[in-house]
Amino acid sequence: MPFSQKIFFVFIFFLTGVGLASAGAGFVGVILFSGAASCAVFLIAVVLLRPAWRWIALLVWFACAGAIYYDARLMRVYAHAPVYRIPTMLSGTVASHPRLSSTVRQFVLKTDTGARVNVVVGPFQAVTYGDALMLSGSVEPLSSTTQYLKKDRVAGTLAFPSIEKRVPAGWSARGALYKISDALSGVYARIFPPDEAALAAGIVLGQQSASFSASFKEAMRASGTTHIVALSGYNIMIMISAVSFLLGFLFRRHGQFWGSCALVLVFVLMTGAESSVVRAALMGALALIAQYASRLYDFWHSAAAVAFVMVVVNPFVLMFDLGFILSFLSFFGIMIIAPRIFSMVTISKERHPIAREAWNTLAQTIGAQMAVLPVLLAVFNGFSLVSVAANVPILLVMPLAMALVFAVGCVGLAWFPAASVLAIIPHVILWFQTHLILFFGSLPLAQVRFPWYATVVYYGILLLAVRAFPSQNEEAIIHYV
Repeated sequence: MPFSQKIFFVFIFFLTGVGLASAGAGFVGVILFSGAASCAVFLIAVVLLRPAWRWIALLVWFACAGAIYYDARLMRVYAHAPVYRIPTMLSGTVASHPRLSSTVRQFVLKTDTGARVNVVVGPFQAVTYGDALMLSGSVEPLSSTTQYLKKDRVAGTLAFPSIEKRVPAGWSARGALYKISDALSGVYARIFPPDEAALAAGIVLGQQSASFSASFKEAMRASGTTHIVALSGYNIMIMISAVSFLLGFLFRRHGQFWGSCALVLVFVLMTGAESSVVRAALMGALALIAQYASRLYDFWHSAAAVAFVMVVVNPFVLMFDLGFILSFLSFFGIMIIAPRIFSMVTISKERHPIAREAWNTLAQTIGAQMAVLPVLLAVFNGFSLVSVAANVPILLVMPLAMALVFAVGCVGLAWFPAASVLAIIPHVILWFQTHLILFFGSLPLAQVRFPWYATVVYYGILLLAVRAFPSQNEEAIIHYV
């Protein structure tokens, strides 16, 4: 077995161990699983005379390493947790970009003892990243509905505390990037109508910067278009392509590479470093490195390496961060399923380039939707029947929308009257996208629900179909990283 394959399996089994521990299997359960799997694989290797499989029998034990690592990090999260359900005084620093909705503002407070607490305050409380706060209130442990906060290494929640003292943050690079992000959102809010402004902020800065009305948010959910404001590999590749193109006029290949990497890093930090953005940025960076070093880019190994790095940094994203899960599932759907769908129809690139691009976008959309369907069924107990029809026209104009909206924001920071004129074309595109979402979201039977066991059946059928219909054309994934 080649060394690269061994490393690939190390990553896969380590991730498996972290996943089992996250699901509550426990260290003993993971040991039993690893022992049984190792023995089974070794026996199969002996019977089938497959020496390479003996390495897999050994590598299975890396699942134990993953479980040990997860438990160790979990103990660190709760090592200095505050006493629950007792009025207490907490002092610390705002360690995240405060998320604003129509009713509340949320942020993570890193206490002076090292614990992290999710704090909920009123929407008009003036709190920014880096502020030093002293709060009084009662900390609650994470419940079944707030387990997702583990992705932020949070040990408890504090709702509507009394702010006894606030010391404004000094200057920091990350705080400055957050201020730029807020300023861009402010430009969109001044130029576009509310839902269009929220959509503009979402497609450029991510879901954390978007503040949709309740009716529009429901329309996005019903039409299956919520993902368009969750920054993904598609958004990152649009940005990387644009940046590389522009830097090509200023620098040679060496400067173009390092400039692109630096701007991707700045973009990730400015958008709050969400897991889906980090995943997409790392995959994009690996593609840039492969291109710069003239090496072959391997999607499978790159995906496993990125997942391993992200889980080592924060093992809680694997189970408790829905964005992380959907991001990788969408990636694999585009990589595995989309090329098979794309190969079903042959369209000449020279004679019908627009039709070919439209079919390519449709194949990518269907592939991504098919891959994430089981998770949507399990988490939301429902799936939008009109998702594909709604996504294709919206995604076709998304590169132009992102480029123009970002340009409007940058110009608006420098000279707002010029941005108001420049916003005419992106306003038309955003109007088109928002009205499509509202239309498809209002259709009858836009949302259907399935029992949980349909997820298992669906995955089985999907895997059989992938094996039965090998891909002959991989072009459908060229726009994604």
